[in-house]
Amino acid sequence: MLLKKVSFAEKMQKKCSVVFGVYSDGSLSKSAKEADKLWDGAIEKTVKKLEFSGELFKSCKFVPCCDDYKYIVLIGLGEKGKKFTGVELEKLGAAVYSCTANLDEDVNVMICAEDVNVPCNSASSLIGFGALLKSWNFDKYKPSKNKQIKLKNLVVLTHDLKVTEDCFKKLHNLAEGIFLTRTVVAEPSNVIYPESLAKIAKDELEPLG
Repeated sequence: MLLKKVSFAEKMQKKCSVVFGVYSDGSLSKSAKEADKLWDGAIEKTVKKLEFSGELFKSCKFVPCCDDYKYIVLIGLGEKGKKFTGVELEKLGAAVYSCTANLDEDVNVMICAEDVNVPCNSASSLIGFGALLKSWNFDKYKPSKNKQIKLKNLVVLTHDLKVTEDCFKKLHNLAEGIFLTRTVVAEPSNVIYPESLAKIAKDELEPLG
């Protein structure tokens, strides 16, 4: 089940679940600290209470004492000061999807360029791209399709909305090509190669021995 929508915003929304970044020393990312001011430091206190290590790509979740947000998800960003590569940002997006897919329909990812020490706001688009790629699943022939998947809309924090959206348009086109390739590879041979085409292919290849 693919994500129906990956979008970007410059501030946190309400009536959703929220993802915050935590470093391996237990400290909150810059974006998380800003948000934590709204809760008088409740997120930081919970991180200590849960003894969440902030190990790279690891996660945990809890229910906040607040009606505006359903779940708070903590995801590890590894060592503080670590500069993420493009591949690592995609993996971060995939990790976000994995830990929120069965949680809620709407999820906000409050992790931006400053949190992962990447100077360009393409960081946000790569996180969204990674989550989108992770959401792909070929269940066409399975009797029970992924009904447990709840996540439909993922919103990623950015401080430069236009740049991020422009970057993601290119990545979204790339994702469509990747999904098409994955689907073709996953289909059985009688679907990929109908009988008539298979015979033609056989006739063409036989002379080659």
